[in-house]
Amino acid sequence: DPSALRDPDPLRPFVRFIESHPRLCVHSTEIFSIIAELYSNALEHGLLGLDSRIKDEPNGFERYYRERAARLSALAEGVIEVAVDVIGAGHDRSVVVRVRDSGSGRLDGARDLVSRTSRAGRGLAIVRGLCREVRFFEAGRLVEATFPLQGT
Repeated sequence: DPSALRDPDPLRPFVRFIESHPRLCVHSTEIFSIIAELYSNALEHGLLGLDSRIKDEPNGFERYYRERAARLSALAEGVIEVAVDVIGAGHDRSVVVRVRDSGSGRLDGARDLVSRTSRAGRGLAIVRGLCREVRFFEAGRLVEATFPLQGT
């Protein structure tokens, strides 16, 4: 909810979970990066309606994060749900991260259409680079990323 979204470290419980799980802690950096990027995307674009292309403008990062702070402070409703599951067996185990926001939705994978020189879309590019599969549902409100746990 909005008060939890304003917490300076809303993903702290996931860090503890990942670090306490023997098979996940080996990949903690990658798994947390996936969760953090998908969460930020859900918050900034799904709930707050920010456009990353602002970052391409002069002083764009400053403007983007000032607007983010103002919109987050004013946020009266909205929810982000994060789920982390380990699926499969043996050498075919994977972590599935699902992040759903209650926003109005956005085009599925729209951030991937931004040019490579743009500062927009880098979060999803990181997630796609780490994961075997990234899928969008519910008009982009739900993102599911599958990270293979090879060798654990």
